[in-house]
Amino acid sequence: MIRNGFTSLSLVLPPFMVGFFTLQFAGKHSMLKEHGLSPEMFYPAIMGYLILILVSPAYNSFAYEGKGVQTYFMAPATFREILLGKNLYLVTMVFGELALCMVLIMWRIGLPAFPRFVATIGAAVFAVIGQLPIANWSSLSFPKKMELGKMKGQRNSGVSVWLGFGVQILIGVICATLLFAGQWTGSPWLPAIGFAAFIAIALGGYSASLRSVDALAEKKKEVLIETLCR
Repeated sequence: MIRNGFTSLSLVLPPFMVGFFTLQFAGKHSMLKEHGLSPEMFYPAIMGYLILILVSPAYNSFAYEGKGVQTYFMAPATFREILLGKNLYLVTMVFGELALCMVLIMWRIGLPAFPRFVATIGAAVFAVIGQLPIANWSSLSFPKKMELGKMKGQRNSGVSVWLGFGVQILIGVICATLLFAGQWTGSPWLPAIGFAAFIAIALGGYSASLRSVDALAEKKKEVLIETLCR
């Protein structure tokens, strides 16, 4: 983050966009209010938008390693530990951004009803953790070299982009369906309970996926070194 100004700048964009949207939302003659968007829907929608932006780099975790990726195969550390560290950093960054944006929303327009607030937090946790196993697999299977301080041509591989896009759409549909389920059934706590179950499943899947990353890294060793070292 310190060496890559463009990536650091991407952390400033989400709070800026939240501030812009809340300015549009607040006031008697709000543009968003005229189109029927309530605070109950605005909060989950903006959290989903932020996750869409912030989790994308996880699908190419080794983008800036360069020749340093060779060290991973010689160091007394497993790829399970390496990816666990990368995931921990990403999760900390994402939820730090979400917390900051939540404060901005609370200050500008207030928070939704408590059941919807809890359900939205649960949806965010599920959406992030649920993507990590696939993102780790994509990072090892379809790496793409990127250069620090360079903006032009700095995109993930096509497979990673479409894979991430498809996974986020699927998770978005699941989250939206469960959030609306509470409204359809008249049970405000149903989404929160449902997301608690999904989080447990996602944590189990993530834990299970970590057991196989060492074998996958060894299998993709030549691809990683050839792609990132050239």
